Amino acid sequence: MIRAIFISGFSVIAASLMGMSTAAATPQMLAVAALENPQNLVCENGVCSVELSAICLQKNRRFPGSQSVYHPHNPDSIQLVIHALGGNELRLIADDYVAIRSKRSFTAVTVRIDESTLKSLGAKDAAIVVAEDTTLVPDPIPFDNYPHTADEIAYTAGPLRILASGWLAGTGEQTVAAKLMNQMLNGLSGNATGENLWQTSTGLGKTPVDPGAIQAKNILDTCIAKNTSDDNANLRRCLELKHDSTMYRMNLEFWDASKTGS
Repeated sequence: MIRAIFISGFSVIAASLMGMSTAAATPQMLAVAALENPQNLVCENGVCSVELSAICLQKNRRFPGSQSVYHPHNPDSIQLVIHALGGNELRLIADDYVAIRSKRSFTAVTVRIDESTLKSLGAKDAAIVVAEDTTLVPDPIPFDNYPHTADEIAYTAGPLRILASGWLAGTGEQTVAAKLMNQMLNGLSGNATGENLWQTSTGLGKTPVDPGAIQAKNILDTCIAKNTSDDNANLRRCLELKHDSTMYRMNLEFWDASKTGS
């Protein structure tokens, strides 16, 4: 009951804050979790994509919608790794080829690219790498009365982003749990099922010992028990809710530590 109220409260807060701003207001800058190892893009229906965990760096700005456009503050911080048919590996600045969009407000973003574009690059398959302290800046919105200033961007992508690493990086229980849930969400496609999702997406054994991994495995088991659809739609939605509520709790702690909220 408490968990349901928490998730419901998150939705109400997000909706109310988004409603407070006009449609022309620029959304928040975001911090995305690093991917030290390449995360494979999954291709379905002509589009290849990967999901990244994120937190909001600016509580006093409006929440992003489900498709707000973002770009890395440092273009080199997100790279597109191309595995060519001939066996060579090529690393490109991802922002030159991909679209980065907020997915579920500020807790997740999607990096996607047309499969035809990858084929034109000679790719057999492709992956995404995200550097530490990566910051996403929203596209400027025409006629915005409150655009991001250069100083604001520099401060948010600098000291605030470094502070956010206390939640997005490291071995804390919530950090590890969120990272593993993100891996499972990226692995939950194609022929993946709840029974093999844990090991295929995380590479961990059936009985984890790390507290964060135990939390993530327990969440998966709960979501599997609740999944009643043949296409894993309920399982995905359950994992999304658990992932997003975990990210939101960490974001609350970050906002409190940064004292930048309105």
